[in-house]
Amino acid sequence: MGFFMESVLLELLCLLLLVIYLFYKYHTKYYNYWKYQGVPYKEAVFPFGSLKSVTLRQIHTGEAYNKVYNEFPAERFLGLIELGKPSLLIRDPELAKRILVKDFQHFVDRSPLIVVPKDGISRNLALLSGSEWKNMRYKLTPTFTSGKMKMMFILMEKCSEQLKEFLIAKVEENKPIDAKDLLGRFTMDIIATCSFGLDTNSLKGNSEFVQKLGSVMKASRPSFIAQMIALFVPKWFMGIIAEKLTNSEVGDFLVQVVKDTVEYREKNHVTRNDFLDLLIKIGHNKITNDEVKYDATTESNSTEGLTIEEMTAQAFVFFIAG
Repeated sequence: MGFFMESVLLELLCLLLLVIYLFYKYHTKYYNYWKYQGVPYKEAVFPFGSLKSVTLRQIHTGEAYNKVYNEFPAERFLGLIELGKPSLLIRDPELAKRILVKDFQHFVDRSPLIVVPKDGISRNLALLSGSEWKNMRYKLTPTFTSGKMKMMFILMEKCSEQLKEFLIAKVEENKPIDAKDLLGRFTMDIIATCSFGLDTNSLKGNSEFVQKLGSVMKASRPSFIAQMIALFVPKWFMGIIAEKLTNSEVGDFLVQVVKDTVEYREKNHVTRNDFLDLLIKIGHNKITNDEVKYDATTESNSTEGLTIEEMTAQAFVFFIAG
């Protein structure tokens, strides 16, 4: 009996060691990728990759990139390992210009490190890829002209007046003000009115919109635990997790908000000159690219408008981007 137990424990130990070894090989298979490519690179540290300080949340991502950027002053570009995958950091301005302008049609996809469900409010310009991104970019290009943006200024001005009135009242009451919370609410009011056409006025209280979207903003930064899981879990499995853990409540709520707003405006012939107004026009193919300079990276053969879900997705990313 004792020999049998020892044999089982030995087999389990061997199995565990094999799993650990296979995991190590899987996670480090790209650690020498840039070395073999002859590209200068930042050494990767298992299991954190090239940006250990970011994974451990010691410094901000932007600060980490800036630090690595300055470590290679003589190079046009350098290689990194992020979450076990190779990535390239561009230093040369001319090369960056080619990637972002001239050859942008070859670099439209987002980082493969990002894994999100491809439905609902995730189907926005920031997360689409390939032909889907190209078609959506083509449709949305007219909405971001300077003239269209200027028309939203009057909406921002109204929010500014509400902030002014709130501050005057607080000064008269001689009460302290939480500046961070105040400016966060002010920002939410501006984005809500410009992207969803809602007058939230969160300075006077939390509407349902403010409560639900506020929770999204608080949870927008990945937790340390989530980052650590991403280090060890294959991308295909992360896709399954993302599908299972996505909170559909906020998405369903926003879709209903946009649907109700669109129906009300169309029924009552309301025009507000906000972002949702522009999306409605695109939805009915009433807005064109005529005023936008021709750009091969955004040309598309798509003649379809936008569905309510697609409108919601674009308005949502407008909200998140601020």
